[in-house]
Amino acid sequence: MSAATAPHATWSRADLWGPAPAPRPFGALDLGAGVLALIVAQVVIGGGALAIELAGGTDPADVANTTFVLLTGMASMWAVFLGWPAVAARRVGTAMRDLIGPWAMRHGAAQLRVLGWAVAVALMLRALSIGVDLLAAHLGWGVEGNSGWMTAERAWWASAAVLLGGAVVGPIAEEVFFRGLALRSIAASLTRRARLNPRVVSVTAIVLSSIAFGLPHASTVDASGALTSPLSASGIYVLAQTTLIGAALGVIAVRKGLAAACAAHVTFNSVGVLLMVTGVAS
Repeated sequence: MSAATAPHATWSRADLWGPAPAPRPFGALDLGAGVLALIVAQVVIGGGALAIELAGGTDPADVANTTFVLLTGMASMWAVFLGWPAVAARRVGTAMRDLIGPWAMRHGAAQLRVLGWAVAVALMLRALSIGVDLLAAHLGWGVEGNSGWMTAERAWWASAAVLLGGAVVGPIAEEVFFRGLALRSIAASLTRRARLNPRVVSVTAIVLSSIAFGLPHASTVDASGALTSPLSASGIYVLAQTTLIGAALGVIAVRKGLAAACAAHVTFNSVGVLLMVTGVAS
């Protein structure tokens, strides 16, 4: 057998995926498939984790806030957020970095200045968020944040994983999915089907992807292990606030690149986690 026909001579990393599918247009269908993949992953993995905890004798009232259920749920969610854009890129027939938009629009010192600007914007957003929370409390609105579960008592390694995930891993995964796949897929569909003005396309894509970003945050598990309703005052409050923050991150991603949006999101969440750990905020 010659070198040209030897099996190792024609093998490539792409073979692990099987034959490449015929390229298809990129659009909102890819986002819909990603949401479906997320739901399936959460139901299968989350449901399995709940079943394991219940079988082990965990109180049904506390099962949703156990470390095992929480970490498996977070891991499966972030795996879809980071992995589905790669799947979509293969289906479309392009590189993931091209599918989710420019990662960085500058180089060297110029990019560092962009990242510094993004961090400053995030700090202003966090200050504004705190101000709105204080105003809501002053007006007597019965609303709470959606991250009280992060400070529940756990083993040190579990608490570290939850806090690091909420401060760093989660924001990056969410930016790749929502400001990358979601925003770009919606914009691609609008451009191809509606033939709108590019500025209208960008604004519409930012708004729709921000709503998609806000919806998963409207209901979560609080510190006591209870599931909050997205239709409660707290759920609507968190949905509105998160959607507006998502819109700001969308503008950053479109104008400055995904790296800047990640820097802003990590900064925003990290300050929030720090305030919770120190007891300044719940």
